[in-house]
Amino acid sequence: MDAGPGRGWQCFHEVIERHTRFLLTSHIFPEGDSLGSEVALALHLRQRGKTVHVVNPTPPRPCFQFLLDLFPIHHLTGNGIRPIPDEVEVVVALDVGRWDYIGSLAPVLRESELPRVVIDHHHPSEDFGHVALVDPQASSTSEMIYEFLRWSGARIDPQIAQALYAGVMFDTGGLRLPQARNSTVVMVADLIRRGADHRTVTQAIFESESYARMELLRRALGYLKRERNGRIAWISIPDCVFAETGTTLQDGDGILDHLLSIREIDVCALFRESSSDGVRVTFRSKGRHDVGMIAAHLGGGGRPNAAGVFLPCTLEEAEQRILPVLCDLYEAVQVPVSSEAGLRD
Repeated sequence: MDAGPGRGWQCFHEVIERHTRFLLTSHIFPEGDSLGSEVALALHLRQRGKTVHVVNPTPPRPCFQFLLDLFPIHHLTGNGIRPIPDEVEVVVALDVGRWDYIGSLAPVLRESELPRVVIDHHHPSEDFGHVALVDPQASSTSEMIYEFLRWSGARIDPQIAQALYAGVMFDTGGLRLPQARNSTVVMVADLIRRGADHRTVTQAIFESESYARMELLRRALGYLKRERNGRIAWISIPDCVFAETGTTLQDGDGILDHLLSIREIDVCALFRESSSDGVRVTFRSKGRHDVGMIAAHLGGGGRPNAAGVFLPCTLEEAEQRILPVLCDLYEAVQVPVSSEAGLRD
């Protein structure tokens, strides 16, 4: 079901009217958009007199503490945290629509009989949500929550505005990425008018790197490879690098944003190896190539400009499986190139 004015938001509004106790959750490795949309919706529901719990499968990075200060967010690796509090009546999954992206929450939610609402700007799997509100054109899930609150006439107070602003700014890379449209800029201006503090958000998100993450980035760039005269680029990080730098797979978030800043690159990918799970692959595109189609074909999901998938295989196998597909995708929308274009740099 498409979200937006009319039937989609009306359906969600009716869910809120019928229930009083909610569980909000999102994907593993929660980031600015997932946390921002959770906090904003949780604050709105609390305004409505609802009981709200927010539980994610894994903890966020420390830089997002300012969002947790607005509303408490728990994670399953915390001591004594129940996946689903006994009194919960309905589950709302934000910025996630696939079972494999919610980690250890997946079996718990599958076994429960609770109704599930999905709000996401990526397409969910068919059985993930009983009600799926999807808008692939939205810059972020936080933008979707903003649109719902505006549609419903709800009050967007400074705390809600701050959470939504953080989500939009994170998912658009500070309004630089392709999904940031003119309407997105108008929206964030409205959120500032409603009380969001630009400096607090941008400093927390974009100026809070650690030496460990910088070392990870330095090591990762050493694995940079390219094809098609640099139009396609990728980085493969073996699990030993995370161990040696004292980082996690989550700390690799943002590396592709650095690649997108390279003028020649049209499409890029990041392969992150986990010795216990397989390989997490994320894709980015500057707009001409639909990387969401690749991820969906492999069992993952996402948008045309940003997508991802988990593959239960080795790093080498993941490269062998994905790189030819990336090249085919690139060639499908290109004019003929020189004979040297197909050579690997």
